[in-house]
Amino acid sequence: MSGLNKLGDREQFYVGEIKRLEEEIKAIQAGTSELTKEIDAKIAKWKGMYDTAAEAYSRMLEGEVDEEKLSSEDRKMKFAEKQLEKAKAERKDLIASRVSSLEKQIHEYSEIVKQL
Repeated sequence: MSGLNKLGDREQFYVGEIKRLEEEIKAIQAGTSELTKEIDAKIAKWKGMYDTAAEAYSRMLEGEVDEEKLSSEDRKMKFAEKQLEKAKAERKDLIASRVSSLEKQIHEYSEIVKQL
Protein backbone atom coordinates (compact mmCIF):
# COMPACT_ATOMS: atom_id res chain seq x y z
CA MET A 1 0.00 0.00 0.00
CA SER A 2 2.85 2.38 0.73
CA GLY A 3 4.06 1.87 -2.86
CA LEU A 4 0.71 3.17 -4.09
CA ASN A 5 0.96 6.18 -1.83
CA LYS A 6 4.42 6.99 -3.13
CA LEU A 7 3.19 6.68 -6.73
CA GLY A 8 0.20 8.87 -5.94
CA ASP A 9 2.43 11.40 -4.21
CA ARG A 10 4.75 11.57 -7.21
CA GLU A 11 1.83 12.04 -9.57
CA GLN A 12 0.37 14.73 -7.34
CA PHE A 13 3.74 16.46 -7.19
CA TYR A 14 4.07 16.61 -10.99
CA VAL A 15 0.44 17.62 -11.50
CA GLY A 16 0.96 20.39 -8.94
CA GLU A 17 4.14 21.52 -10.68
CA ILE A 18 2.38 21.58 -14.06
CA LYS A 19 -0.36 23.80 -12.59
CA ARG A 20 2.24 26.07 -10.97
CA LEU A 21 4.14 26.42 -14.25
CA GLU A 22 0.93 27.15 -16.16
CA GLU A 23 0.12 29.88 -13.64
CA GLU A 24 3.60 31.34 -14.07
CA ILE A 25 3.08 31.47 -17.85
CA LYS A 26 -0.25 33.25 -17.35
CA ALA A 27 1.40 35.78 -15.01
CA ILE A 28 4.21 36.42 -17.50
CA GLN A 29 1.77 36.91 -20.35
CA ALA A 30 -0.37 39.21 -18.19
CA GLY A 31 2.69 41.24 -17.17
CA THR A 32 2.25 40.50 -13.46
CA SER A 33 5.24 38.22 -12.85
CA GLU A 34 8.43 39.39 -11.16
CA LEU A 35 10.21 38.86 -14.47
CA THR A 36 7.95 41.27 -16.35
CA LYS A 37 7.70 43.76 -13.48
CA GLU A 38 11.48 44.15 -13.44
CA ILE A 39 11.81 44.74 -17.18
CA ASP A 40 8.73 46.99 -17.22
CA ALA A 41 10.38 49.15 -14.55
CA LYS A 42 13.42 49.48 -16.81
CA ILE A 43 11.17 50.44 -19.74
CA ALA A 44 9.37 53.02 -17.60
CA LYS A 45 12.72 54.53 -16.55
CA TRP A 46 13.88 55.01 -20.16
CA LYS A 47 10.46 56.26 -21.25
CA GLY A 48 10.56 58.83 -18.45
CA MET A 49 14.04 59.98 -19.44
CA TYR A 50 12.98 60.22 -23.08
CA ASP A 51 9.85 62.20 -22.21
CA THR A 52 11.81 64.58 -19.97
CA ALA A 53 14.43 65.23 -22.65
CA ALA A 54 11.77 65.61 -25.36
CA GLU A 55 9.87 68.12 -23.22
CA ALA A 56 13.03 70.14 -22.51
CA TYR A 57 13.95 70.03 -26.21
CA SER A 58 10.48 71.24 -27.16
CA ARG A 59 10.61 74.10 -24.60
CA MET A 60 13.99 75.20 -25.94
CA LEU A 61 12.66 75.28 -29.49
CA GLU A 62 9.81 77.56 -28.37
CA GLY A 63 12.06 80.04 -26.61
CA GLU A 64 15.43 81.51 -27.15
CA VAL A 65 17.52 78.61 -28.36
CA ASP A 66 20.80 77.80 -26.71
CA GLU A 67 22.37 75.55 -29.34
CA GLU A 68 24.57 73.75 -26.83
CA LYS A 69 21.67 72.89 -24.51
CA LEU A 70 19.47 72.01 -27.48
CA SER A 71 22.11 69.64 -28.79
CA SER A 72 22.58 68.12 -25.33
CA GLU A 73 18.84 67.48 -24.90
CA ASP A 74 18.67 66.04 -28.41
CA ARG A 75 21.47 63.60 -27.55
CA LYS A 76 19.79 62.65 -24.28
CA MET A 77 16.51 62.11 -26.09
CA LYS A 78 18.10 59.93 -28.79
CA PHE A 79 20.04 57.91 -26.21
CA ALA A 80 16.95 57.34 -24.08
CA GLU A 81 14.98 56.37 -27.18
CA LYS A 82 17.61 53.75 -28.11
CA GLN A 83 17.67 52.38 -24.57
CA LEU A 84 13.87 52.26 -24.53
CA GLU A 85 13.80 50.26 -27.76
CA LYS A 86 16.50 47.90 -26.43
CA ALA A 87 14.53 47.37 -23.22
CA LYS A 88 11.34 46.62 -25.17
CA ALA A 89 13.18 44.09 -27.34
CA GLU A 90 14.79 42.57 -24.24
CA ARG A 91 11.34 42.22 -22.67
CA LYS A 92 9.97 40.48 -25.72
CA ASP A 93 12.94 38.09 -25.94
CA LEU A 94 12.99 37.40 -22.22
CA ILE A 95 9.29 36.59 -22.13
CA ALA A 96 9.46 34.35 -25.20
CA SER A 97 12.46 32.50 -23.78
CA ARG A 98 10.94 32.01 -20.33
CA VAL A 99 7.55 30.90 -21.67
CA SER A 100 9.23 28.46 -24.03
CA SER A 101 11.29 27.04 -21.17
CA LEU A 102 8.21 26.67 -18.97
CA GLU A 103 6.23 25.01 -21.76
CA LYS A 104 9.06 22.52 -22.28
CA GLN A 105 9.11 21.75 -18.57
CA ILE A 106 5.31 21.28 -18.59
CA HIS A 107 5.64 18.86 -21.49
CA GLU A 108 8.34 16.88 -19.67
CA TYR A 109 6.25 16.68 -16.50
CA SER A 110 3.19 15.64 -18.49
CA GLU A 111 5.18 12.79 -20.01
CA ILE A 112 6.31 11.68 -16.54
CA VAL A 113 2.70 11.73 -15.30
CA LYS A 114 1.62 9.59 -18.28
CA GLN A 115 4.26 7.02 -17.36
CA LEU A 116 3.24 6.81 -13.69
